[in-house]
Amino acid sequence: MSTRYAHRDKGAKSLAFKIYEAIQEKKGNYMVFFPSYEYMEKIYSIFTQEFEDVEVFSQSRDMKDAQREDFLGSFELQSHKLVLAFAVMGGIFSEGIDLKGERLSGVIVVGVGLAKASLELDLIYEHFEALGKNGFDYAYRYSAMNKVMQSGGRVIRTETDKGFILLMDDRFLNPKYRALMPREWNDFKILSKPDDIKNMVRGFWDEAMKS
Repeated sequence: MSTRYAHRDKGAKSLAFKIYEAIQEKKGNYMVFFPSYEYMEKIYSIFTQEFEDVEVFSQSRDMKDAQREDFLGSFELQSHKLVLAFAVMGGIFSEGIDLKGERLSGVIVVGVGLAKASLELDLIYEHFEALGKNGFDYAYRYSAMNKVMQSGGRVIRTETDKGFILLMDDRFLNPKYRALMPREWNDFKILSKPDDIKNMVRGFWDEAMKS
């Protein structure tokens, strides 16, 4: 699927349903990361209207320390309900937090994390282009994929942790993005049909429970 800016409104409801498909196979705690607050808030609104069986909470734009602690406190050890947290890539919850074991069962990353164009990024782009290098890589792609990897890295914190990472954007299949992924992410499955997400996650948990 595409999460490009021009396609977001049209694909918003479909994305919300795909996120639900990814988490309904196993009770537990999950996080979904977005490239912007605007996009996150749009999907959050749809998701909370459509799915009442999920306990949902969201990162806010200016969270105080107490709010941050409450957010993290929602990831309690439990196996009797579905809990889903909405957050932004590159924010306070995409790095520096440890949700070990059953405190986090899966992470969904929506989009490749590209920043909006700005004068500063344009200058970086032009600088590296003048050096004969790929300006887009240095201005946008490298920092974007770093945010993606930080977000995905929340789910596996110890050798015994079990959980999945779901990358939702067709650009992740582009060789230029795949080349920047960790080696551990090379064993992946491409999901394209409507039931692929549900079937993949069910199979993953079936195998995980055996080991």
